Amino acid sequence: IREAQGCCDGDIDVAVMFPACFIRYSNVSFYNDPPAISLPAALPPSSASSPGTTVLLNNEL
Repeated sequence: IREAQGCCDGDIDVAVMFPACFIRYSNVSFYNDPPAISLPAALPPSSASSPGTTVLLNNEL
């Protein structure tokens, strides 16, 4: 941790990796935040009469 304190002054987000240790430091909260984007609404289910393509695969060896 001592090495990480002086290595990256001014950075907003710092990650330091050692063979047996991973350290993350950030000036801003990176947990308990709301999602950055909202997911689109789900598509309505397709009707049985809608046109489409059927593909048949034969995997016999």
